[in-house]
Amino acid sequence: MAASSRPVGVPKEAADSRAWDTRKLAETVVEAAFRPGVTDVHVRATGRGGEIVCRSDGAMARLCEIPSKKACNALVLRLKRAAKIDRSETAGVGLCSWAAGRQRREVWVQALRSVDGEEVCVRPVRSAHELPSLSALGVSEAEGERMMALFRKPQGVLILASPTMSAFNVGLCAILNAGIQQRASRANVAVVAEYAPYRFDHTTMFLGAHADRRELRATMVRVVSQVFDTIVLAGHDQEAVASEAFKAAQRDRLVIAVLGGRDALSCVERCLAAGVDAWAMSQYLIGVVFFEMLLANCPHCRVRYAPDRHVLSGLGLAATKRWAFQRGAGCKACDGTGYHGFVCAPQIMEVDEALAAKLAASARPAELRKTATASGLRPLKNLALEKARQGLLPLEDVWLRFVKQRHCDH
Repeated sequence: MAASSRPVGVPKEAADSRAWDTRKLAETVVEAAFRPGVTDVHVRATGRGGEIVCRSDGAMARLCEIPSKKACNALVLRLKRAAKIDRSETAGVGLCSWAAGRQRREVWVQALRSVDGEEVCVRPVRSAHELPSLSALGVSEAEGERMMALFRKPQGVLILASPTMSAFNVGLCAILNAGIQQRASRANVAVVAEYAPYRFDHTTMFLGAHADRRELRATMVRVVSQVFDTIVLAGHDQEAVASEAFKAAQRDRLVIAVLGGRDALSCVERCLAAGVDAWAMSQYLIGVVFFEMLLANCPHCRVRYAPDRHVLSGLGLAATKRWAFQRGAGCKACDGTGYHGFVCAPQIMEVDEALAAKLAASARPAELRKTATASGLRPLKNLALEKARQGLLPLEDVWLRFVKQRHCDH
């Protein structure tokens, strides 16, 4: 989605090119990162100069335009220096503490490669107490209990996954936080990742394990697995995460691997493609929790409506039946968008004896899917439809995600 051109909440003197000040703009970037709903802020070069944009509820909005590439590079360099990232490095990650306003904030600064020049992404480090509860994300009590039962397993590999590879989003962190609380009283927990946007209680964080330092990362995981009972592994190098997870599980640990994929079964396929032995998967994989994050209806302006016939037919619903679907009409609370927050549709796959036997026999993906479906695995489309019937999101969003988008992908 293209960024809006209207500056959002930027001090006039900071947005004014005639009064350019990298210090003030850097403070603006950090302050913007901690606004409610904001997940990351990007400083990036453009054809004319540069821009600062933030991602909120999945949409990008422009904070301000940077007058020249020289000024943009100066701001990028200032942020990289604060995070102790070498100025020549284009893929580094660093943690820094920044005085923004009257508070001192911790942020992750990540250097990225960009077509037009250098780019940095600034992500806030928040307290896990700021995370929404599972019920606030639309997770039912039964779904929550099934997920927590997997977290209570003494050992094995539990995969947490979403469609995006940067899976450390609000939904995953909320599920992870709830799972950590389940184990905190009887196990010590470690997180090994490149970065983490939340400070989880009762955990020890080992951060900065870069994807381009695979040997160092593997050594860190090996040492951590000798001390901690529960290990959370995440990173952009998905093959390394999958491989290290099953190695650590062989030391009788519970390993929570954060991966990306299309659905629960695709995560199993990804592990096999990464070289994980099929027999090891059958012995150590305890389950996969794959969740789809969809924009939620604003609770302040939610109204009933009749979806279009082509949407109903595309989802296999009878147009003659009176469905009680809802959508946001738009109000001041949601800035007229009709959306506020997210809904999580979790696809939970528990590895039972039948599925473990298929994995051990190196069964084809179609056979695995058939066995998993027989064991209770539900399609993501059906799970999202259930949330739409509860009035948590518009039916059109389910149709766009699971019918139109997948048709375009093929």
